[in-house]
Amino acid sequence: MALPAVIKFDCPGCRQRIRLPGEAAGRRARCGSCKEVVRVPALQAPKPEPKPARAVNVDEELGDFLSDMLSEDREFGTHDAFAPPKKFDRAARQAARARETDELSEEDEDALDALRERAPEPEPAARAKPAAGAPRPPAAPAPASQAATPAPRVAAAATAAAAPPAGYPVDANPGPFLMVRSISAVGIRLCFPMEQLRDPRFRASVPGICVFSGKPLGGNAYARPMVFNNQHEDGDELVRMVELRNEKAIRGKYSAAAFVEETGLLEELPPPLNLAMPYAVSAGHHESSLACEAHISNTAAHAGYCEVVIPSPEAALAWVAAVNGICHESFALLQQKGSRVSSEAWTRLPQSTRDRIGMWCTFRKGEHFRAYARDSHSSEKDAGLGGILVTDQRLVFHLYRTTWSLPLSEPLTLFVRARNATFGLAALPAGGEMRPMCNVLRGDAALLFDALEAVAENLKVETEDEGLAEAA
Repeated sequence: MALPAVIKFDCPGCRQRIRLPGEAAGRRARCGSCKEVVRVPALQAPKPEPKPARAVNVDEELGDFLSDMLSEDREFGTHDAFAPPKKFDRAARQAARARETDELSEEDEDALDALRERAPEPEPAARAKPAAGAPRPPAAPAPASQAATPAPRVAAAATAAAAPPAGYPVDANPGPFLMVRSISAVGIRLCFPMEQLRDPRFRASVPGICVFSGKPLGGNAYARPMVFNNQHEDGDELVRMVELRNEKAIRGKYSAAAFVEETGLLEELPPPLNLAMPYAVSAGHHESSLACEAHISNTAAHAGYCEVVIPSPEAALAWVAAVNGICHESFALLQQKGSRVSSEAWTRLPQSTRDRIGMWCTFRKGEHFRAYARDSHSSEKDAGLGGILVTDQRLVFHLYRTTWSLPLSEPLTLFVRARNATFGLAALPAGGEMRPMCNVLRGDAALLFDALEAVAENLKVETEDEGLAEAA
């Protein structure tokens, strides 16, 4: 390759023009202006003659143009859908398209359809023999019918972009779910978005067992809808009225889905709370009702959420397993902590009584309810506001502002004084002071004595007439 007589290039430091003889190509030289040592550009071999261009499919050209539009839209916030395409490096564009992660929007797809309609069909060019000494022109593209048509890659790129990374599962349409809000002596408080009531499968997901005892349904069982009401002053009365109006006796095999289909809308409640969501009760709990609350939101983002208190941990566990699955963390949480409120004697108490007891008595881990006796001076309507409670670990007393408990694993003496139709009780712990308690009815006192006799390790009962008596 012949060397040129003079090499001209710009200094990288001061941008001054430098002129050197051709022999200096590829060597180092010092700039006369900035005195910096620079490398003289090496001579480049002449470019080979271009190869005949292959036929290009219109869809591929439009896909490249669409990629240019998207890149301009991300950079400047706007683009012209019908602007002429810019020059680009096809190899670089194909590599960039393989790394593309953004899906095509509906607006971009409309622009692509419009461009396909406007794009002219390629026509075969006449082959002319070049004149002598003239540069050879590039070969004309072959007709579209004869050229190999590559598969469109725009949809493939969008499909690859929509696929989530490996190891990170993504649920674009999450299904219904239940959230455990609290676990207490009252029961298991579950929460879910209000909009899930529009799903008939979710409304039929409550298991077909008694929600109060957690046992299978026997004879004289009933199915009734949950009434989410906290907007009326006569809340309990309205709930019971709606339940009785839509209650159905269970004859044969129970089907919650059939109940949902047969039951119409609950006229007393607003949508979507008027959609029936049934639960089942056995004969021994026919007078009890579930505590259901609706928290309506004033924002447009979501309608609100609903809360349901399930007294039986077995029924709550079965419902969570049916909705969330047995692999969900809420299922493991209920399995671990739900047993502390599992007691048939506890579920036989009215719901209002359990709610009031839960305000002053918190069950410990592994602790189970045995018996409860209310103060004889209070009516049955006020049951749960105070009284004496026995668990398998403690003797608990509450009245007005006085609350205390004594462990049953230590020696304990119980003093009983008969007063007409009631008994006055007092407790004396070992090495402690006398602790007077309230008066209880004779029937309730018998339940307390039976429970204490079964769980107390060293209990002594002293009456006014009989003297000292010992009960194991």
